[in-house]
Amino acid sequence: MTEESQYVFFFTIMVVNIIFFFMWTFKFIMTLKTMFKQNYENLYIIIFLCCRKDKLIKDEAKLAREAKRETIIEKIEDIQFFIKNMKEIYSKEIFYEGHDKFIKLLYYIEN
Repeated sequence: MTEESQYVFFFTIMVVNIIFFFMWTFKFIMTLKTMFKQNYENLYIIIFLCCRKDKLIKDEAKLAREAKRETIIEKIEDIQFFIKNMKEIYSKEIFYEGHDKFIKLLYYIEN
């Protein structure tokens, strides 16, 4: 292995480790923040919200929006899974009892 390739590998490993460290630190702080919010709300307000209870309302609204977005993403993934299965059923020409409902659903989505 040449000296240049050793440097390339060394710097690649260093960069990946640095990225991992920062991502791990960020996730750790977010987990710590969630733990404090659930178990020690007053301490959470002091440490993460700079002693401002008014920020707690905004923080809770933000968390609610994130939870709603995650729920929507999960539902979209469920729909994608359902559509994939329906594609497989129709491509194999298997009889499907809910054919009429499925056609209505597709018509509704189209409009």
